[in-house]
Formats: sequence, C-alpha cells, structure tokens
Amino acid sequence: VAFLSSVGRELTEGWLKESFILYRIDMKKTVPDFYGESQKKVYKEPVQIYGRLDIESTGVGQQVPGGIMKRGVGTMTAHIYLEHLVEVGLLLKRDGQHVQLDMKVGDFLMFKGQYFEIKDDGFSQLNNEYSYGGDRRFYVSVKAIEVDEDKFKAR
Repeated sequence: VAFLSSVGRELTEGWLKESFILYRIDMKKTVPDFYGESQKKVYKEPVQIYGRLDIESTGVGQQVPGGIMKRGVGTMTAHIYLEHLVEVGLLLKRDGQHVQLDMKVGDFLMFKGQYFEIKDDGFSQLNNEYSYGGDRRFYVSVKAIEVDEDKFKAR
C-alpha cells in the first residue's frame, strides 16, 4: 500500500502538479441567524491541495425554442491522498486512524478561476472501492458543483 501511495503521489504532486485552493468556513467566527444560516461567512486561510482532478460540464442548451439559454454546470471530482491531507493539516490522525477531516460540505474549491461548492466531502467512503485490498483507505474523492459569483466571492 505504501508503494502504491508513494507512486501515485509522485505522479500527482510531482509530474501532473494538479492543485486547487480550498476555502473553509470558520464556524467559530461565522455568526448564524435564528435558522442556522449566515449571510456573511468568515473563512479560514486558503489551503492549496494537490489531487487528481476530473472536471465535467453539461452542455449549454435552450429551454424552449426562442427562449432563454440554460447555462451548463460544471462538476469537479478531486481524488486526494489521505497522507497529503495529514501533511497540510486538514486530516487528524490518532492511534493510526484518520478521525477528523477539516473539509466539509458547503466549503468552496477554486480551480483555474472557477469556484465549486463541496457537495460530498468523501470522508464517509468506507467501501472497498476507496481502499487497497478492502483493508486500508488511502484516498478520498471530493465532489463539488460549480457556483456563480453571487454564491461565493473570493476575488
């Protein structure tokens, strides 16, 4: 498992150098209203993360003939090695177990100027697909959808 992880990380971080920026909501500094929502969110320092990225986009099409155009929406899947998340301080490891991930649903990712909202943080993927030999997980797959600037303004 260590060999596979090492080779995969060398390919991802050394050769491909695909990375994105993570913007995490600071839940201690963000003040929610009565309904648990907040119009003014406070974010922690951005973190650069390396991973294998898959970006897909649905096509642009018309809703009705002569009607308004429907804009395509992008989806992003980032496959990230757990060792890398430990190194950048996003994954807490205790007694050899990965116990807490500081990347949540609702946080934002930026890749090549496009912003995405995390819809699945990948931490609960406990099946054999995400492990080697059904024994040890070595990566997570984070899924996010593209958002407009009115939803998240990091620029």
